[in-house]
Amino acid sequence: VAPRIDRGLAALIWDLERLGMTDDVSALLPEGRFTLGPGDVLLLYTDGITEAVRGGEMLGPGALSGVLRRHGSAGEDALRAAICDMIDTAEVSDDVTAVIVRKAG
Repeated sequence: VAPRIDRGLAALIWDLERLGMTDDVSALLPEGRFTLGPGDVLLLYTDGITEAVRGGEMLGPGALSGVLRRHGSAGEDALRAAICDMIDTAEVSDDVTAVIVRKAG
């Protein structure tokens, strides 16, 4: 699985959905490099965020991408608050963790 870099979102999205489903993760973690440009955001998150359910539907990565699109350039606190707002109204049944890293510049 290759990372997806969306410069419009200034985000790197790497699908590691199956990471916890196998003892040998080497095939799931291909080596690669990417460069964050000034102001780019790297968001690492657990599937508890995208698998939260609202109205009988999982939020999915699309909902998280939408939050990044709307709030990614507003600063880390605003992005964190927007992610929290997104899952506040959803049913969460798994751990929820997000790490937001923004390259200065």
